[in-house]
Amino acid sequence: MGDTDDIVANQVNAPVPEVIEVDKDEQPNEAQAEEESKKRKPIAPRSDMWDSFTKVKLENGEYRGKCKYCSKLFRCDTKTNGTSSMKAHLKVCKKNPNKPVIDNQGTLQLQPCPGNSSVGTVST
Repeated sequence: MGDTDDIVANQVNAPVPEVIEVDKDEQPNEAQAEEESKKRKPIAPRSDMWDSFTKVKLENGEYRGKCKYCSKLFRCDTKTNGTSSMKAHLKVCKKNPNKPVIDNQGTLQLQPCPGNSSVGTVST
């Protein structure tokens, strides 16, 4: 019997959550409801391009993406422009330390002919 007495004693001493009653007749104000519906949680940028760009607001209210490396501005409106121009810029930005190295140029090699060191064949 000692175990059940301890459990009952713990339940009696447990804090009671606060309950707030609301009148069913009381409806929220239309202005308050409209204001709450306008508030939206800002969406986090999904593109990896935003790691290399910052969003700046111009004097005319327009937003642009500013390159962190060379400070060039690019349009970045989500509905009309997107991040394609920023992605293309990162490939050619001369100050970008993360620019992928594209090695399209081949290397020529001279293979000398046996016996004559001044004559040889060139190959890639």
